[in-house]
Amino acid sequence: MTEKGLKGTKIGFDISKDAIQLAASNFFPDAFWCVADLAHSPFAESAFDVILNIFSPSQYQEFDRVLKPDGKVIKVVPNAQYLIELREQLYALDTTKREYDNQQVVDRFYEIYPDAISEEVAYSVALDAQSYGWLMEMTPLSWGASETALANAAANPLKSVTVAVTLLVASKSI
Repeated sequence: MTEKGLKGTKIGFDISKDAIQLAASNFFPDAFWCVADLAHSPFAESAFDVILNIFSPSQYQEFDRVLKPDGKVIKVVPNAQYLIELREQLYALDTTKREYDNQQVVDRFYEIYPDAISEEVAYSVALDAQSYGWLMEMTPLSWGASETALANAAANPLKSVTVAVTLLVASKSI
């Protein structure tokens, strides 16, 4: 992030100790990583300029508590086409898991932050065997798949997947 011109202290936290250990050992060495609960963060009021919330539930009251008065919230929400290839591979016969709609999440964000702006971003990511394996380990999509679907996926690894997200950006609501 520093290479992209983002200055200042970077803090990453997750409720999962494993996720934090992975992040701390592989990403953003200039960041402080800790295990913490999003609903009850250990940070002081008005401590942050920006909160980047990626694919996780939001605690907007807590966000506003820890944001500085002119702070920003950036929320990344997966769209209907997010990992569509993987959902089709794992849930070919189950439309309830193959299809995806996050409109309620977007609507809730606008309810809290009515002046928010949004931008849709979509691109394809090439996968080799190793990155496909990592994807299968980390995505909740694989957790509910049948043994047959997982075996088929292992035998026929995808060569690419679609990343399709909405970026929601807002100023502190309070």
